[in-house]
Amino acid sequence: MRNMVEKLILEYINSCEICEYTDYQSKSSVKRHNQSVDRMYEIVEEIKSLGDNATHQFAELLNHPVSSKWLAHHLIEKVSISEELKYKCINIIRKLAMDNSQTGLGEKMWLEERDISI
Repeated sequence: MRNMVEKLILEYINSCEICEYTDYQSKSSVKRHNQSVDRMYEIVEEIKSLGDNATHQFAELLNHPVSSKWLAHHLIEKVSISEELKYKCINIIRKLAMDNSQTGLGEKMWLEERDISI
């Protein structure tokens, strides 16, 4: 099972990296981005089905520079996690919300929709 989790982790990172470099002026790049996001959600479901140990190992990606911003959302939205882990995820999102950009605005809206203070 460990090899399966490691494989899924690598695939999740790869999907995050694809999204990181999306060229929004290119239809094919946006399509690839959307496919990667869909795959990330599938990976989260697969990890969840493997149990708490797999989820714990997967949650280590919250320390990854590219995947953390995606995983923070996915864990809160799709997985039953501890309050400690939820707090860590929310802090990642809060930090992103402080950015004066479209991404920052989106993160602020995400927090507000859930009645979470910035």
